[in-house]
Amino acid sequence: MNVYYQLRENWLPLISAFSLVLLAAFGIYRADLTDGLGVLIAIVPIAFIAGVLLSSSVFSRRTSLLFSLVYAGFFIFVIVGRNHAAEIDSWRERIIHLINLQGDWIGKFADGGTSREPIIFIMHTSAVFWIMGYSAAWWTQRSDKIWRVVVPSGMVLLSVVYYYFGPRPLWMWLATYIVASFLYIAFTWLNVQQTNWRDHNVFFEKRLGLNVAVAGFTLALATLVIAWQVPTLEANPSVTAALDNTTPTWQKFQNTWTRLFSSLRTYSAPTSDSFSNNLTLGGARDVSESLVMDVFVEEELPYAYWHAISYESYEDGLWDIPEGDTVEYIPDEGLIDIPKYESRQTITQTVRNYLPSAGQIYGMPDIIGSDRQMFLTSRTLPGESIEQINKVQSKYVLQQGEVYNSASQFSVATQFELQNASTNYPEWADSYLALPDTISQRTRDLAEEVTEGQTNPYDQAIAIQNFLREHIEYNDQIDAPPNGVDPVDYVLFEDPEGYCNYYSSAMVVMLRHKGIPSRPASGFAGGEFIEDAGLYRVRLQDAHTWVEAYFPQYGWIQFEPTASIIVPSRPTGGLAAENEAEIPPALPDPGGPNFLEDDLFPGGEGFEDFSELEPPPTFSAEIITIPAVLSIVLILLAAAAFLYTSLNNRRVETDLIKSYDKLGQWGESLGVPIAASQTPIERAQALSDAIPSGQKPIDNITNQLITTRYSEDKVGDPNFNPQNEWKELRPLLNREWVNQKLSAVRRLKNRFF
Repeated sequence: MNVYYQLRENWLPLISAFSLVLLAAFGIYRADLTDGLGVLIAIVPIAFIAGVLLSSSVFSRRTSLLFSLVYAGFFIFVIVGRNHAAEIDSWRERIIHLINLQGDWIGKFADGGTSREPIIFIMHTSAVFWIMGYSAAWWTQRSDKIWRVVVPSGMVLLSVVYYYFGPRPLWMWLATYIVASFLYIAFTWLNVQQTNWRDHNVFFEKRLGLNVAVAGFTLALATLVIAWQVPTLEANPSVTAALDNTTPTWQKFQNTWTRLFSSLRTYSAPTSDSFSNNLTLGGARDVSESLVMDVFVEEELPYAYWHAISYESYEDGLWDIPEGDTVEYIPDEGLIDIPKYESRQTITQTVRNYLPSAGQIYGMPDIIGSDRQMFLTSRTLPGESIEQINKVQSKYVLQQGEVYNSASQFSVATQFELQNASTNYPEWADSYLALPDTISQRTRDLAEEVTEGQTNPYDQAIAIQNFLREHIEYNDQIDAPPNGVDPVDYVLFEDPEGYCNYYSSAMVVMLRHKGIPSRPASGFAGGEFIEDAGLYRVRLQDAHTWVEAYFPQYGWIQFEPTASIIVPSRPTGGLAAENEAEIPPALPDPGGPNFLEDDLFPGGEGFEDFSELEPPPTFSAEIITIPAVLSIVLILLAAAAFLYTSLNNRRVETDLIKSYDKLGQWGESLGVPIAASQTPIERAQALSDAIPSGQKPIDNITNQLITTRYSEDKVGDPNFNPQNEWKELRPLLNREWVNQKLSAVRRLKNRFF
């Protein structure tokens, strides 16, 4: 009977509490982080029912929690095992299989390994939602601690919405959750009031619940409308600086998360990267001096290109990235499987990102690994078992101040080696010889003329490079070439002015005509080398496109046709055996906690020198991803605080005894001496002396209390409502409290200043 009464009394708060947890579950399910999250929709109702039954029982909180954990283990193993281990016939073997998976995951957590088992995430998420479902029912039934119900599910849903960049509008689930939160708060308040009114034999209308629901729903919609109209927030440099010290800890958490749940799907996020899958020969470009990154190296390099993307096909002034697959790279799987060319030196770079949201991983070409999980835009080469990498991106967005490491093999081949390199190109290199029919004959003739007398691809490339550096005047404020004209022909013969895109495109076209596989590559060129700190400081103005030509034994070799950039330094002597370095089998402790502190990564200690360098500029970039969400949350908190205060005042001020007790509490807050031996009239007089303008409502409350407590019939004025007195008294008390605090501040100021 007792259980039935509690369920009947609390059914509105219970339904709204259940909806909160279920909305969060649907939000994660719709995010489609991995297959099989539909089990959450089954877990939440069972957990909530368990919470309702246990909270309605005579068991203590600790005993009920113990029962809940037992139920959780049973139902999670049964539901997950039935849906994700159905291929195993025996239930005993299913359970053992799931337990073994958990053991393997714990081992990888401790050893720094990478887990790619999706069932682990499903089981852990199911456990989290079991706890939230059970807790929501428990706190709704046994107390009115609304935040212990609203906050956990809200934080889970908010985190998913914040980091989700997929096609589904998850913000709708968050908006619905906010409306449901307002209703839950309203229903919980109503339930407390109804219990109080019933205990004091106060009459109330049965349809009051409908009025409260309408009011809560209206307030929620108003909050959403206001939040939608709030201007976009901007990143505050002071806040960025204050939070900068937390970056390593947060980065470590992110790395651990991605390592332990690497099977989760991710979606491309809006980033501030400078390079896309297309390179256009267009009009003027404007680049600022904004800082992009600092690249820590062990020593200054003979040349420095920070590679972002390589292009293949050319058509009508537009370069495209090759078609290929997107492959996920896991650090502890070792190095990227690329060709092992001769005369390559392996280096590591520590990169500190300064863009507010970045996606690309930078390093000297060719990048062979990183301590970050990455997406590689690549393809398997015909006749080869290796992959060609054209673009490298971080699996997760890099925030301002984040640090990562990348390893590269850059060429130290000598001029002698390249002059004597083989011209037996592989079959796949034909795609880097293709030219459209729109390439003019005079462009082809010019390539023959410039390379006349040169007998090998390297000398021919140098001849074309030097010609373009002398022939084209550097100018990044040119107009776009006219329609219907090939931009390469235009810059070579009609208006020989341009910037790196034009220089590089002209050189690649001329090299391809000569039968030399080549491609343009984009990224950043060098930057300012700060010797004391051992770093290259790279700015947006260093964005650049250069040329890479293929030599079968030595791989892609960089050339610099742009007149404003220094030509890469390359030894002229004999074989560069002394420069060759064996390729390590794997990066040192990739993804491990001490990765930045390894001797190969000087940036781990170099950050201490920032104070003596030119301070990097702060960004005032607009936060586009989450402004509405933040606004909603802030307004929700403010509205909830206001609602809670209003409801609490109403609960106290409508009750005569609580109103009289509140007068005493205000007396203590205002420093009015009130003794236990004082009569109600004496207490009222002391408080009235402190606030003369409030004497009337103070006397009215006190006299009514005396009448109901000490008169012969103990019956006061039936029409007396103490809340009416508080409407007059409350602002007077608040004003007096503020004046006292200001006076205390002035006294403190006069004392010390």
